[in-house]
Amino acid sequence: MKDGQKQYRILRIDEPDFGCEGRDDGEAAYDEITLVNEQGETCLVRMEEQQVWNMGLDEGMLVWVGKDGQIRGRCKRMDISRWSEKYQVRALTEQDVGAIYELSRKNNLYYEYCPPYVTRDSILSDLVALPPGKLPDDKYYVGFFRGETLLAQMDLIADYPERAMAYIGLFMMEASVQQAGIGTRIVEDLCRHLAEEGIRTVRLCWVKGNPQAEHFWRKNQFAPIRETQSMSGQTVVLAERRLK
Repeated sequence: MKDGQKQYRILRIDEPDFGCEGRDDGEAAYDEITLVNEQGETCLVRMEEQQVWNMGLDEGMLVWVGKDGQIRGRCKRMDISRWSEKYQVRALTEQDVGAIYELSRKNNLYYEYCPPYVTRDSILSDLVALPPGKLPDDKYYVGFFRGETLLAQMDLIADYPERAMAYIGLFMMEASVQQAGIGTRIVEDLCRHLAEEGIRTVRLCWVKGNPQAEHFWRKNQFAPIRETQSMSGQTVVLAERRLK
């Protein structure tokens, strides 16, 4: 039990049937979700279809249900300790802001193309930032360590922008170990594990014209899809890698 919440498994998700008349404009669609707990007791939850999609819910998943009977989130998070076969991986927290700042501030080229320059306050914001409709359980802000040394940081959102996709919002290496194959090793191990977790596609963006970012991601099998605009108005290249 988690803060008064109980664990259930999704038995079935029934989508709405609007019949021949269809749905009125602006009318929200609701799915009916049948849940079962360890005692075999079942319950029915109605949830807006868009929220079901945002949470990445599917039949067979374990979920947390609050005291009000509503689904609060998925139980299962990916085991980040398996994201690298060579380096130690753990979640980064407020206690790591100093180490994150020291790693980030040396990557001047990144901030030339993607201002503003890093601050400790911006790091605190990044640690909790989420795309619209996503939940904290979908966010993995992690560090890759060799001993006590932070080699790389990554901000990854699961089941975004669609189910079975992962989105890397940030991947940044310690400047002193760049061009040594470490970043490629991390990305390869990560993609292998994500595929085992059912992720089929990994997406990310780089700022158009940034030669370092484009070279690295193309080398690691990320193919451009299209150019688009970032929230700050920059032209960025959206790219993806299909996982086997």
